[in-house]
Amino acid sequence: MSTLAMVVVGIMSSCSDDTPTTGTICIVFSSWEREWNKQVTFTVRPIEKEDYIIKTAKLDIFKKNYIEVNPGNYIVDCQVQSAKPPKYFLHEPVQIQAGKTETFTLSK
Repeated sequence: MSTLAMVVVGIMSSCSDDTPTTGTICIVFSSWEREWNKQVTFTVRPIEKEDYIIKTAKLDIFKKNYIEVNPGNYIVDCQVQSAKPPKYFLHEPVQIQAGKTETFTLSK
């Protein structure tokens, strides 16, 4: 490999920025009723503005659910919408760091 090719490869590899900018919340379910699949709602809210929803989604109780968010301090909620009144299984503060995953295992 010529010196020029080695310099170009070195410059190209130093230009790529692989620094993570988001973190991940992982929700895992243990011992849940089949009929509750896709009825569990996940919500992320900033701690300082709990009335503002960052993300919301229906979760699959048969797999790990990954939700990507920006670094920050959040309240994480999981509830079964079809239960009357809605049943909460998670209402926890969480600090998300770039490149890190925070995992919650929910059992009913």
